[in-house]
Amino acid sequence: MARLMVLILLLIPVTGFSTGQQLEWKKVKDKDGVQVYRAHSDDSQFKTFKSVSRIELDNIQSFVGLLLDEQAYPRWVHMVSSAELKATDDPRRYELFIETRLPWPVRNRFTKVDLVLTQKEDYSIRFELREPLIPAQPRDGFILAFTRGFYELKINSGSNNVDIIAEVFADPGGFVPAFLVNIITVDMSYYTAKKLERIIKTEKYQNYSTNLVKRRPWVVAE
Repeated sequence: MARLMVLILLLIPVTGFSTGQQLEWKKVKDKDGVQVYRAHSDDSQFKTFKSVSRIELDNIQSFVGLLLDEQAYPRWVHMVSSAELKATDDPRRYELFIETRLPWPVRNRFTKVDLVLTQKEDYSIRFELREPLIPAQPRDGFILAFTRGFYELKINSGSNNVDIIAEVFADPGGFVPAFLVNIITVDMSYYTAKKLERIIKTEKYQNYSTNLVKRRPWVVAE
């Protein structure tokens, strides 16, 4: 349905993008343990979206394994068709290219971000989607989209439950009505959170190990 709506409504030009201003969040969806929020920015007609879900996760390194698995992105990032990760001189920074293929006559989109890994003292893990140090080059058949934000695994003290938080601002570029993008992004945020929750619990990622982040010491619920 989302792809069909994009196909029908393509003729209203929109511009602008969000800045780092303080955002006021409004809950727009609460279903099956996933809350989706959106926030308005005076600098853009597009909204910033945030999803929050709480899951039980023994191996927090699985979060790194999933985010660094380029072949997995189409399985959990809703509407994404392919992804490519390129290593840099910094082992915690990757160039991430994402393609979204849409039905004709809609032109496909791609975006490039620098995927930057950090870990806090409480073992929480964050992947930031930053403006790339090396700008994206044009791709035949694609319109360059603008994406910024982060994915975070937040530790909850005293239990094995963690919060998975995604905050994303996206401008698809070209001629796409902002109101349509804002409608579609609600479902994109929700389904991405649900797919991530399912995939990260599979054996492949629960057995993942890396020296990029520390394992959280075993904790017992208070």
